[in-house]
Amino acid sequence: MTLQNIRRTVETPIRTALLALTPPIKPLTENESYAENTALSEFALLSLSFGLMAEPSVGCAMDEFIRASLVVTIYTQKSTGPGRAQQAAQAVMTAIAGLSNPRVTPVVVGTKATALSFSGPTFTPMEGRPHLATRITAPIRARVA
Repeated sequence: MTLQNIRRTVETPIRTALLALTPPIKPLTENESYAENTALSEFALLSLSFGLMAEPSVGCAMDEFIRASLVVTIYTQKSTGPGRAQQAAQAVMTAIAGLSNPRVTPVVVGTKATALSFSGPTFTPMEGRPHLATRITAPIRARVA
């Protein structure tokens, strides 16, 4: 499945980066929920939405280019300073930037995702919740052979 391969290619490095933090931050995708709402529970939501589905390739009829929008929202403990949120944001931004590295072996053979740019991090204290939300967004262009 093309869209599943793209999702796996984009999400895997971000999940790996979040789980490598000390302590790790639990990454969740659209179809997962997180019921706990305590200051001790840190988690991240990864959302990949496919918009303009495909664009024609020039010179290679076997390739397909698909565009998507990536939004990563990280929830860390509020009122402890920005350090932890910045640490998590840096890990995610490094993983997103790594998607564009031509020397990185793709997660799924034949699928390559590139971050065209990224915005953020933006920090938002959550009203009535014990979390600071940190959001990073990136337009993605994937190539599927």
